[in-house]
Amino acid sequence: MPDLNSLLLEEYERKFELYRAFATKVETLLHDIVADKKLPVHSVSSRVKTRHSLEQKLKRPGSSYRALSDVTDLVGMRIICYFADDVDRIAALVEQQFQTDTVNTVDKRKILDPDRFGYLSLHHVVRFTPDRSALIDYSRFLDLRAEIQTRSILQHSWAEIEHDLGYKGSVEVPRHLRRRFSRVAGLLELADDEFRQIRDDLKDYQRSLPKTLHDEPSRVLLDLASISAFIEKEPLVRETDERISKATATPLDEFIDAQSGLERLELVGVINLAELQRKLSTHQDLVVRVADEIVARQLQTGGEGAFSRGISLFYLAYVLLLESKTDLEIKEFIQKTQIKYTVRKLRALYEAAQGGGSRRVVLRSGRSRR
Repeated sequence: MPDLNSLLLEEYERKFELYRAFATKVETLLHDIVADKKLPVHSVSSRVKTRHSLEQKLKRPGSSYRALSDVTDLVGMRIICYFADDVDRIAALVEQQFQTDTVNTVDKRKILDPDRFGYLSLHHVVRFTPDRSALIDYSRFLDLRAEIQTRSILQHSWAEIEHDLGYKGSVEVPRHLRRRFSRVAGLLELADDEFRQIRDDLKDYQRSLPKTLHDEPSRVLLDLASISAFIEKEPLVRETDERISKATATPLDEFIDAQSGLERLELVGVINLAELQRKLSTHQDLVVRVADEIVARQLQTGGEGAFSRGISLFYLAYVLLLESKTDLEIKEFIQKTQIKYTVRKLRALYEAAQGGGSRRVVLRSGRSRR
């Protein structure tokens, strides 16, 4: 007569496809939950325990599984988030959307030793709620449970490396290496905290930018956040963008492209937003004409497109480059930005713009903003 473990394994083989369908259903729901709340996560994944893995689990000393339903991790889910405090946000969503098995749910962040940083994940054992199980698409999963592990990306990295090294507990690590394990664990935990603090400080900085831009623009150095705020708040940018759009017969959309202008402005030595504002005001007409000259040449190769908001800063960089830089500096600019111009061609279009701009008639609309 087959023993109990053999019977459980046979039952699992018969129900394997059901468990796999259940894993897909839970994973899809988790994706929908985090997307609905706009909570950024690195990944959501699922796995169904293999027959061999279940067999090994059933053979472990002290195991006393009387039914397949006693094994809570036949279906496993893993949510990897970017920051450690997002683990609790995800936990709240899981507890809202699933029925939690409180007996088997474990917050390992609270019970493990400090040197086990890498496995400080939160383990929920869940099933679908009665309301969801009453739906046709979910009814066949009524009695099934899944284990959901949630951890930060740094915690996950440690766990993966620890697993690859073959040591899962401090007592398993050779004594002369334990201190080094602990040091690395502490560094990773510190890094998790620092990344979280940097994220919060960046948010505070972004919130303060509109007021600082208005009161003391000379204090605001160029970076992605500051130039994005400048594009959004500065009327002169909007005005110049619209003039370029009209002159080149190219539509202007509402997407803000701060990166392209930032990279080029840094290369020509613009330091802060007060300086940027002055230079755009001083060179506005020339910026429009340079944009017109560049687009006129690009149209010769065909193609259509639209400008993003902030395109005036992109072309301002060309004006500042050609206004005061040497041929060698212009060549370095070309190499770093990988634009398809020679120094001679750039100088020629700048001279044409200074002479009043192109006399062309636009016969077709648009060209990509590059």
